[in-house]
Amino acid sequence: MNVSKTPNNDLLKSFLKQHHPACPGCGQLLAVDTRCSECGRLLSLSLEVGHPFSIPFLFAFTPWLFVLGAGLFSWLGLISILLAGTLDRILSGISNVHSAVGILLILFTELTLLASPVVVFMLWSSRRQIPEWSFKFVFFIGLIPLLAFLFRLFSAAGFYAA
Repeated sequence: MNVSKTPNNDLLKSFLKQHHPACPGCGQLLAVDTRCSECGRLLSLSLEVGHPFSIPFLFAFTPWLFVLGAGLFSWLGLISILLAGTLDRILSGISNVHSAVGILLILFTELTLLASPVVVFMLWSSRRQIPEWSFKFVFFIGLIPLLAFLFRLFSAAGFYAA
């Protein structure tokens, strides 16, 4: 657990004057001094910093981490398609899907996979702020890659093709 200490003795003296806590070392009630009169321990104020791997962070981060591997392979596939000049064959394969919903689901899945490295980096960078986000937002962030994964399963099974 990370603890950030402050040398501000005035704040500590003010806290001791208002609350009269017991010494953590010997249990003696503390006066306004920064040193315990009974055991001689020096007291200091500290602020506990939250754990970086909170439940909301893990709920939002884990599904994106799950699809990150597929997302990296999607980037490699897209780059190889662009380098090989076979984009017209891929687009003709998508045109075989006759429903607008099918095309939207394919695009949603592929865009989610392509965005996964960026989203994983952004979630990792803001992991200390995620516990302050609303539950609905964290749930939505975690749900997106799971939906994309399910759509990819359905597309592999041919549920929304032609």
